[in-house]
Amino acid sequence: MIIDSRCRPPTKEFQAAFRNRNPVSNLFQLASGVEPPSFNQDSVELMFKEMDQMGIDKGVAVGRIRPKFEVTNGSIAEVVNQYPDRLFGIAGIDVWGQYHEPMAETDKAIRTLKLSGICIEPGGNQRAMHYDDPRLFPLYAKCDELKVPVFLTTAFKQGPVLNYTHPERLEPVANYFPKLKIVAAHGCYPYVMEMIGVALRCPNVYFSSDLYTYWPGGEAYIDAAGQRLSDQFLFASAYPLSPFDEAVEKLKKYRLKSAVMEKICRRNIERVLGVA
Repeated sequence: MIIDSRCRPPTKEFQAAFRNRNPVSNLFQLASGVEPPSFNQDSVELMFKEMDQMGIDKGVAVGRIRPKFEVTNGSIAEVVNQYPDRLFGIAGIDVWGQYHEPMAETDKAIRTLKLSGICIEPGGNQRAMHYDDPRLFPLYAKCDELKVPVFLTTAFKQGPVLNYTHPERLEPVANYFPKLKIVAAHGCYPYVMEMIGVALRCPNVYFSSDLYTYWPGGEAYIDAAGQRLSDQFLFASAYPLSPFDEAVEKLKKYRLKSAVMEKICRRNIERVLGVA
């Protein structure tokens, strides 16, 4: 069984967010340039068929809310409730309070909407914050209290300058909250070796490199996953940016041991979500 730890089902709000953010053709150039048919046809059911073809049983629908990418947590809960056997939901939390009060929205997302964690983008705003900004610590503490993970959208476009995605800023958070599970989505690319170093030092830091695995230098993510970080690496497609077949087939080419594949494709994300 495979669980895709970062996908965005083609619901009305996700589709509008992707199409409003950039020209669609530019988005898919981040990966292979191939647009999944289910995205093109706005079909969640077709997405599940594409998942089935590659042995992906479940997906983690990761939320996001910011200007030009506005997906409400209610809409995420709705699709998760519609397909509870296929999807987990992660709430998108606006840490600047433009769309909602972040502490209250986190509490609502977990206690009322029954989502499985939150996702934040501290660098994705004109008033950007680093991951270890003191203003974020109450939110980390809330997730620690609720025993849910924090996903962070990382990689080279997060922040006004490149160092806003540097993983060294994750380490103080991980050390202060040693029981809080922290997921660096996109693996803080291009800081590949630095991401690996922080994960080695902090066992509560997990990462998925998804489409950046196949960018320059990204093969080191898989090398690390096959060795000392097999308990912290997460398989993710970043659908719709990368089709499921592309993501799975490229991972298989590395010929990792079956025990490692089971961890990175299923066991690790189950532990992050608390469903192991």
